Amino acid sequence: MSTEQTFEQLYEQLNQVIEMLKGALGTTYLEAVYQTIENMFEGEIKQAEVAPETAKTLLTSYQTIDLADVPAEVVRRAYQLVLLKGLREDKVQTNHQMTPDSIGFIMGYLVDKLTAKTKEVTLFDPAIGTGNLLMTVHNQLKARDAINLVGVEVDDLLVSLAYAGANLQSTPIELMHQDGLGNLLINPVDAVVSDLPIGYYPNDEGAKSFTLREKEGHSFAHLLFVEQAFNYLKADGYAVLLLPSNILAGDVGKRLNAYLQQEGSLEMVLQLPDSLFAQKEAVKSIIVFRKKGSVAKPAHDVLITQLPNLSDAKKMLAIIKKLEAWFENT
Repeated sequence: MSTEQTFEQLYEQLNQVIEMLKGALGTTYLEAVYQTIENMFEGEIKQAEVAPETAKTLLTSYQTIDLADVPAEVVRRAYQLVLLKGLREDKVQTNHQMTPDSIGFIMGYLVDKLTAKTKEVTLFDPAIGTGNLLMTVHNQLKARDAINLVGVEVDDLLVSLAYAGANLQSTPIELMHQDGLGNLLINPVDAVVSDLPIGYYPNDEGAKSFTLREKEGHSFAHLLFVEQAFNYLKADGYAVLLLPSNILAGDVGKRLNAYLQQEGSLEMVLQLPDSLFAQKEAVKSIIVFRKKGSVAKPAHDVLITQLPNLSDAKKMLAIIKKLEAWFENT
Protein backbone atom coordinates (compact mmCIF):
# COMPACT_ATOMS: atom_id res chain seq x y z
CA MET A 1 0.00 0.00 0.00
CA SER A 2 1.37 3.47 -0.95
CA THR A 3 1.98 6.22 1.59
CA GLU A 4 -0.95 8.18 0.16
CA GLN A 5 -3.29 5.18 0.45
CA THR A 6 -2.13 4.58 4.04
CA PHE A 7 -2.74 8.25 4.89
CA GLU A 8 -6.24 8.22 3.40
CA GLN A 9 -7.15 4.90 5.01
CA LEU A 10 -5.94 6.03 8.43
CA TYR A 11 -7.93 9.26 8.18
CA GLU A 12 -11.10 7.35 7.24
CA GLN A 13 -10.61 4.91 10.13
CA LEU A 14 -10.05 7.69 12.66
CA ASN A 15 -12.93 9.78 11.36
CA GLN A 16 -15.31 6.82 11.53
CA VAL A 17 -14.66 6.06 15.23
CA ILE A 18 -14.61 9.76 16.14
CA GLU A 19 -18.01 10.32 14.50
CA MET A 20 -19.36 7.24 16.27
CA LEU A 21 -18.21 8.46 19.70
CA LYS A 22 -19.39 11.99 18.96
CA GLY A 23 -22.87 10.66 18.18
CA ALA A 24 -22.91 8.50 21.30
CA LEU A 25 -21.89 11.38 23.59
CA GLY A 26 -23.61 14.30 21.84
CA THR A 27 -20.34 16.22 22.07
CA THR A 28 -18.35 18.34 19.63
CA TYR A 29 -16.14 16.71 17.01
CA LEU A 30 -12.88 17.98 18.58
CA GLU A 31 -13.86 16.75 22.03
CA ALA A 32 -14.59 13.36 20.51
CA VAL A 33 -11.13 13.42 18.87
CA TYR A 34 -9.08 13.44 22.07
CA GLN A 35 -11.54 11.13 23.85
CA THR A 36 -11.19 8.65 20.97
CA ILE A 37 -7.39 8.69 21.12
CA GLU A 38 -7.52 8.25 24.89
CA ASN A 39 -9.84 5.27 24.51
CA MET A 40 -7.61 3.71 21.84
CA PHE A 41 -4.53 3.83 24.04
CA GLU A 42 -6.32 2.75 27.20
CA GLY A 43 -7.97 -0.15 25.38
CA GLU A 44 -11.35 0.67 26.88
CA ILE A 45 -14.26 3.08 26.52
CA LYS A 46 -13.80 5.50 29.40
CA GLN A 47 -17.10 7.33 28.91
CA ALA A 48 -19.75 5.58 31.02
CA GLU A 49 -22.65 7.04 29.04
CA VAL A 50 -21.71 5.12 25.88
CA ALA A 51 -24.17 2.24 25.33
CA PRO A 52 -22.65 -1.28 25.65
CA GLU A 53 -23.39 -2.15 22.01
CA THR A 54 -21.69 1.03 20.76
CA ALA A 55 -18.74 0.47 23.09
CA LYS A 56 -18.27 -3.03 21.73
CA THR A 57 -18.35 -1.76 18.13
CA LEU A 58 -15.82 0.98 18.95
CA LEU A 59 -13.40 -1.42 20.62
CA THR A 60 -13.57 -3.75 17.62
CA SER A 61 -12.91 -0.81 15.29
CA TYR A 62 -9.95 0.36 17.37
CA GLN A 63 -8.29 -3.02 16.87
CA THR A 64 -8.30 -2.52 13.08
CA ILE A 65 -6.24 0.71 13.39
CA ASP A 66 -2.67 -0.58 13.28
CA LEU A 67 -0.06 2.16 13.62
CA ALA A 68 2.93 -0.12 14.20
CA ASP A 69 4.56 0.31 10.79
CA VAL A 70 3.10 3.68 9.80
CA PRO A 71 5.67 6.52 9.60
CA ALA A 72 5.11 9.34 12.10
CA GLU A 73 4.69 11.90 9.31
CA VAL A 74 1.88 9.85 7.74
CA VAL A 75 0.16 9.63 11.13
CA ARG A 76 0.60 13.40 11.60
CA ARG A 77 -0.98 14.16 8.23
CA ALA A 78 -3.97 11.92 8.93
CA TYR A 79 -4.43 13.46 12.38
CA GLN A 80 -4.05 16.93 10.87
CA LEU A 81 -6.92 16.20 8.47
CA VAL A 82 -9.04 15.04 11.41
CA LEU A 83 -8.26 18.28 13.24
CA LEU A 84 -8.97 20.42 10.18
CA LYS A 85 -12.40 18.84 9.92
CA GLY A 86 -13.03 19.50 13.60
CA LEU A 87 -11.80 23.10 13.48
CA ARG A 88 -14.07 23.79 10.53
CA GLU A 89 -17.07 21.91 11.93
CA ASP A 90 -16.79 23.39 15.43
CA LYS A 91 -16.15 26.93 14.06
CA VAL A 92 -13.01 27.48 16.12
CA GLN A 93 -11.60 31.04 16.45
CA THR A 94 -8.88 32.25 14.05
CA ASN A 95 -6.00 32.11 16.58
CA HIS A 96 -6.69 28.38 17.02
CA GLN A 97 -6.38 27.54 13.32
CA MET A 98 -3.45 25.36 12.29
CA THR A 99 -0.33 26.53 10.46
CA PRO A 100 -0.44 25.35 6.81
CA ASP A 101 2.03 22.56 6.04
CA SER A 102 3.69 24.64 3.33
CA ILE A 103 4.74 27.14 6.02
CA GLY A 104 5.49 24.45 8.61
CA PHE A 105 7.87 22.70 6.23
CA ILE A 106 9.85 25.92 5.69
CA MET A 107 10.04 26.52 9.44
CA GLY A 108 11.16 22.91 9.92
CA TYR A 109 13.87 23.32 7.30
CA LEU A 110 15.15 26.44 9.07
CA VAL A 111 15.17 24.80 12.51
CA ASP A 112 17.02 21.79 11.08
CA LYS A 113 19.71 23.99 9.50
CA LEU A 114 20.07 26.31 12.50
CA THR A 115 20.48 23.44 14.98
CA ALA A 116 22.39 21.06 12.68
CA LYS A 117 25.40 20.85 15.02
CA THR A 118 23.25 20.11 18.08
CA LYS A 119 22.91 16.35 18.42
CA GLU A 120 20.57 16.50 21.42
CA VAL A 121 18.14 19.26 20.59
CA THR A 122 15.26 20.67 22.64
CA LEU A 123 12.47 22.51 20.82
CA PHE A 124 9.90 24.67 22.58
CA ASP A 125 6.56 26.07 21.43
CA PRO A 126 5.07 28.49 24.01
CA ALA A 127 1.71 28.59 22.20
CA ILE A 128 1.54 25.02 20.93
CA GLY A 129 -2.16 24.85 20.07
CA THR A 130 -2.95 21.41 18.64
CA GLY A 131 0.77 20.62 18.38
CA ASN A 132 0.72 20.21 14.61
CA LEU A 133 3.48 22.76 13.86
CA LEU A 134 5.88 21.36 16.47
CA MET A 135 5.28 17.82 15.18
CA THR A 136 5.84 18.99 11.59
CA VAL A 137 9.19 20.47 12.59
CA HIS A 138 10.10 17.41 14.69
CA ASN A 139 9.54 15.07 11.75
CA GLN A 140 11.98 17.05 9.56
CA LEU A 141 14.98 17.04 11.89
CA LYS A 142 17.78 14.78 10.68
CA ALA A 143 20.60 12.78 12.31
CA ARG A 144 19.89 13.62 15.96
CA ASP A 145 20.73 11.54 18.99
CA ALA A 146 17.70 12.92 20.81
CA ILE A 147 14.89 15.40 20.13
CA ASN A 148 13.09 16.78 23.16
CA LEU A 149 9.80 18.60 22.69
CA VAL A 150 8.24 21.07 25.12
CA GLY A 151 4.90 22.80 24.63
CA VAL A 152 2.69 25.18 26.59
CA GLU A 153 -0.96 25.93 25.87
CA VAL A 154 -3.54 27.85 27.89
CA ASP A 155 -6.62 26.33 26.19
CA ASP A 156 -7.63 23.02 27.78
CA LEU A 157 -9.18 21.57 24.61
CA LEU A 158 -6.11 22.38 22.49
CA VAL A 159 -3.64 20.95 25.00
CA SER A 160 -5.72 17.75 25.09
CA LEU A 161 -5.57 17.56 21.29
CA ALA A 162 -1.81 18.14 21.32
CA TYR A 163 -1.34 15.35 23.85
CA ALA A 164 -3.56 13.01 21.82
CA GLY A 165 -1.63 13.76 18.63
CA ALA A 166 1.72 13.10 20.28
CA ASN A 167 0.42 9.78 21.60
CA LEU A 168 -0.91 8.82 18.19
CA GLN A 169 2.52 9.49 16.65
CA SER A 170 4.39 7.80 19.53
CA THR A 171 6.35 11.02 20.05
CA PRO A 172 7.34 11.91 23.63
CA ILE A 173 6.53 15.49 24.61
CA GLU A 174 6.41 17.58 27.77
CA LEU A 175 3.14 19.50 27.75
CA MET A 176 2.03 22.16 30.23
CA HIS A 177 -1.49 23.52 30.51
CA GLN A 178 -0.88 27.15 31.44
CA ASP A 179 -0.42 30.66 30.10
CA GLY A 180 2.61 30.64 27.81
CA LEU A 181 3.46 34.17 29.00
CA GLY A 182 3.61 33.15 32.65
CA ASN A 183 6.55 31.88 34.67
CA LEU A 184 7.42 28.50 33.16
CA LEU A 185 9.27 25.67 34.87
CA ILE A 186 11.38 24.63 31.90
CA ASN A 187 15.11 24.54 31.27
CA PRO A 188 16.66 26.73 28.53
CA VAL A 189 16.07 25.32 25.04
CA ASP A 190 18.00 25.21 21.77
CA ALA A 191 15.23 26.60 19.60
CA VAL A 192 11.78 28.14 19.95
CA VAL A 193 9.38 27.55 17.08
CA SER A 194 5.85 28.92 17.08
CA ASP A 195 2.97 30.37 15.08
CA LEU A 196 2.21 33.04 17.65
CA PRO A 197 -1.31 34.16 18.59
CA ILE A 198 -1.99 37.68 17.32
CA GLY A 199 -3.76 40.32 19.38
CA TYR A 200 -3.82 41.94 22.78
CA TYR A 201 -2.79 40.24 26.01
CA PRO A 202 -5.59 40.79 28.57
CA ASN A 203 -3.40 40.24 31.66
CA ASP A 204 -1.97 43.74 32.24
CA GLU A 205 -0.49 42.69 35.58
CA GLY A 206 1.31 39.74 34.00
CA ALA A 207 2.64 41.99 31.22
CA LYS A 208 4.46 44.22 33.73
CA SER A 209 7.41 41.81 33.88
CA PHE A 210 8.11 42.28 30.14
CA THR A 211 10.34 44.96 28.63
CA LEU A 212 8.23 44.99 25.45
CA ARG A 213 4.94 45.74 27.24
CA GLU A 214 2.85 48.81 26.43
CA LYS A 215 3.08 51.69 28.91
CA GLU A 216 -0.69 52.11 28.83
CA GLY A 217 -3.49 49.67 28.04
CA HIS A 218 -3.16 46.08 26.84
CA SER A 219 0.14 44.88 25.37
CA PHE A 220 0.50 42.93 22.13
CA ALA A 221 0.59 39.22 22.98
CA HIS A 222 2.76 38.33 19.97
CA LEU A 223 5.34 40.95 20.95
CA LEU A 224 5.49 39.61 24.52
CA PHE A 225 5.90 36.10 23.12
CA VAL A 226 9.01 37.24 21.22
CA GLU A 227 10.51 38.35 24.53
CA GLN A 228 9.34 35.11 26.17
CA ALA A 229 11.20 33.16 23.51
CA PHE A 230 14.41 34.95 24.50
CA ASN A 231 13.66 34.26 28.16
CA TYR A 232 13.84 30.51 27.61
CA LEU A 233 16.49 30.21 24.88
CA LYS A 234 20.01 29.04 25.58
CA ALA A 235 22.83 31.43 24.66
CA ASP A 236 23.17 31.38 20.84
CA GLY A 237 19.75 29.74 20.58
CA TYR A 238 17.30 30.57 17.80
CA ALA A 239 13.65 31.54 17.65
CA VAL A 240 11.81 30.73 14.41
CA LEU A 241 8.49 32.53 14.65
CA LEU A 242 5.50 33.27 12.45
CA LEU A 243 4.66 36.91 13.09
CA PRO A 244 2.86 39.87 11.48
CA SER A 245 5.19 41.40 8.87
CA ASN A 246 4.55 44.87 10.30
CA ILE A 247 6.07 43.93 13.69
CA LEU A 248 9.37 45.36 12.44
CA ALA A 249 7.83 48.72 11.45
CA GLY A 250 6.72 51.83 13.30
CA ASP A 251 6.94 52.34 17.05
CA VAL A 252 6.71 48.59 17.74
CA GLY A 253 9.62 47.97 15.38
CA LYS A 254 11.74 50.64 17.09
CA ARG A 255 11.12 49.13 20.52
CA LEU A 256 11.83 45.62 19.25
CA ASN A 257 15.06 46.78 17.61
CA ALA A 258 16.18 48.45 20.87
CA TYR A 259 15.42 45.22 22.74
CA LEU A 260 17.38 43.15 20.22
CA GLN A 261 20.44 45.38 20.60
CA GLN A 262 20.56 44.25 24.21
CA GLU A 263 19.44 40.63 23.92
CA GLY A 264 20.26 39.25 20.49
CA SER A 265 19.87 39.81 16.80
CA LEU A 266 17.53 39.65 13.85
CA GLU A 267 18.78 36.93 11.49
CA MET A 268 16.19 36.42 8.81
CA VAL A 269 12.84 37.66 7.49
CA LEU A 270 10.98 35.50 4.97
CA GLN A 271 7.94 37.44 3.82
CA LEU A 272 5.04 35.15 2.94
CA PRO A 273 3.04 35.76 -0.26
CA ASP A 274 0.21 38.29 0.07
CA SER A 275 -2.06 35.77 -1.67
CA LEU A 276 -2.11 33.62 1.49
CA PHE A 277 -3.95 36.33 3.41
CA ALA A 278 -7.37 37.89 3.00
CA GLN A 279 -6.18 41.37 4.05
CA LYS A 280 -2.88 43.16 3.49
CA GLU A 281 -2.72 44.04 7.20
CA ALA A 282 -2.84 40.33 8.06
CA VAL A 283 0.27 39.36 6.05
CA LYS A 284 2.86 37.40 8.07
CA SER A 285 6.53 36.58 7.83
CA ILE A 286 8.73 33.81 9.17
CA ILE A 287 11.18 35.77 11.34
CA VAL A 288 14.33 34.27 12.85
CA PHE A 289 16.02 35.75 15.94
CA ARG A 290 19.21 34.67 17.70
CA LYS A 291 19.94 35.12 21.40
CA LYS A 292 23.32 36.56 22.32
CA GLY A 293 26.05 34.10 23.25
CA SER A 294 29.08 34.29 25.50
CA VAL A 295 31.31 34.91 22.48
CA ALA A 296 30.42 37.55 19.90
CA LYS A 297 29.85 36.20 16.38
CA PRO A 298 31.18 37.95 13.28
CA ALA A 299 28.73 40.41 11.77
CA HIS A 300 26.72 39.10 8.82
CA ASP A 301 23.87 40.28 6.65
CA VAL A 302 20.28 39.80 7.71
CA LEU A 303 18.52 37.74 5.04
CA ILE A 304 15.34 39.50 3.95
CA THR A 305 13.44 38.00 1.05
CA GLN A 306 9.95 37.74 -0.38
CA LEU A 307 8.75 34.17 -0.78
CA PRO A 308 6.98 33.31 -4.06
CA ASN A 309 3.79 31.31 -4.33
CA LEU A 310 4.66 28.29 -2.20
CA SER A 311 3.33 25.89 -4.84
CA ASP A 312 5.73 27.27 -7.48
CA ALA A 313 8.44 24.57 -7.31
CA LYS A 314 10.91 26.36 -9.60
CA LYS A 315 10.83 29.64 -7.69
CA MET A 316 10.90 27.87 -4.31
CA LEU A 317 14.02 25.96 -5.41
CA ALA A 318 15.68 29.31 -6.11
CA ILE A 319 14.76 30.46 -2.60
CA ILE A 320 16.21 27.28 -1.07
CA LYS A 321 19.48 27.91 -2.95
CA LYS A 322 19.51 31.46 -1.57
CA LEU A 323 18.97 30.13 1.94
CA GLU A 324 21.69 27.50 1.53
CA ALA A 325 24.14 30.20 0.43
CA TRP A 326 23.23 32.31 3.49
CA PHE A 327 23.79 29.37 5.86
CA GLU A 328 27.18 28.66 4.28
CA ASN A 329 28.31 32.24 4.81
CA THR A 330 27.15 32.71 8.42
